[in-house]
Amino acid sequence: MLLPKTDLPLAGKAYLHSTGANYAAPHPNVIDLQQATIMLSRTKTSPVSNTPSGAFYTPTQPSPLDHGLYTLQNLNVCPWYNGSMPHLNLSPEMLKCIDIANQHGIIYQPNPMGIYAPNGLKQFISQFQDSLLTRSISQSQKEWNEAFKSTAVSFDVTFKQLPKDVLGFEMSNFKLVTTSDQLGSPQLDRAISAATHGIINTIDPNRLLTIFLKTEVNFYQQVKLRFIILLKRDYIDDPTVLSDFSLFEKLKLGIQQSSFYTINYEPVLLNGYLNNGLFHKNSATFKDQLKQLKVYLVGTDALFRVAGNKPTFEILYEKYKKTTTKGVRSNGLVTA
Repeated sequence: MLLPKTDLPLAGKAYLHSTGANYAAPHPNVIDLQQATIMLSRTKTSPVSNTPSGAFYTPTQPSPLDHGLYTLQNLNVCPWYNGSMPHLNLSPEMLKCIDIANQHGIIYQPNPMGIYAPNGLKQFISQFQDSLLTRSISQSQKEWNEAFKSTAVSFDVTFKQLPKDVLGFEMSNFKLVTTSDQLGSPQLDRAISAATHGIINTIDPNRLLTIFLKTEVNFYQQVKLRFIILLKRDYIDDPTVLSDFSLFEKLKLGIQQSSFYTINYEPVLLNGYLNNGLFHKNSATFKDQLKQLKVYLVGTDALFRVAGNKPTFEILYEKYKKTTTKGVRSNGLVTA
């Protein structure tokens, strides 16, 4: 499992806030499906097969298996299953679990806990476990995991360096809203580049530390590119750089004049996921704050991405990038 169990509650919260699913009707979380997938991949099916022929598997005490099946039964109310959020892409193993559950008619059963003929349940579990042994699923999941690990390393390197150079920093964010068909297009790439250079040219270079990009999806068939800016703030009573919104208006005007995209400032941080955007390395909460930030920006990529398998987190600029390596220019601009 790519995410430690201790991070799963945060990942569930990050899913709700990054997608806006916290405003939707109650439904199984992506974390629920991930846990069901893991449980089904490890379940021994022999006890079920020992049930007398013609009998039914009727749980009297809900087990992990029952909870996993309950999640699958109720996928029809999940926005990433029923078409409300079509651009959200799950990990290969989760997608395969859904596919085989569909084949066996498990999704949307009227009984909340389900009553399953033992042979049918055994066949479903066996088919799913066998699918994980195929070359296509194994390779797809391996590529998914490697992309996640690479992004996580980039995040860790950045935040290992930052506390060596500054005492603290503050966060601001704004978004560019588009559609999934624009992802990877030349015009969107130009807009991202324009925004990056606009930030660099607008904000005091002594304060600008990093520019991150997080790709998100929501219920309105939209894709959001969230630009996250970290600004040097060594003391908690230092003035906030972007309290002067004329800076943002200047940035917004420059971007919108060079593209047909609209940039909007967001006063809440990461869709309300973070209550406080002020980080100080000597604060008792610093490590917990970094963990929260990492789960939102990087951790969610272990579970879901947007319109494909590409990681949703990118580092566009780093002030304290010390060396020139593949994909990084010496001026701190990170290239593809």
